[in-house]
Amino acid sequence: MLRPIANPGRIGFAPFLFVAAEVALAMLVVRQFQVESTAFRRIVLLAFAGFLVHAWIPLPWRMASFVLLSLGAIGLVLGPREGAWFVGIGLLKHSVLPHLGDAAEHHRALARALR
Repeated sequence: MLRPIANPGRIGFAPFLFVAAEVALAMLVVRQFQVESTAFRRIVLLAFAGFLVHAWIPLPWRMASFVLLSLGAIGLVLGPREGAWFVGIGLLKHSVLPHLGDAAEHHRALARALR
């Protein structure tokens, strides 16, 4: 019979070390065999650092930390200026345009404006 989890969202130290070792090994393989591009290696390093932090922060803070980690990854790969444009256009597309009526027409107008 399964026992209920005493602290939902918490990880024990031994499982944490096991997963951290797996992620570190994957990071080493990516670096050693030069898998993909430099941007991919940066994302793997950021994901490893994000895991180390994410595993120990309180459960209510995890969504916000994931959002910050995702925004950091966008800025890391695209650069701050292009990353800001990327996030801004995504926010515009998904928060403002759907409330203005025909979403398909607005998407086409946005695509034409960005050409």
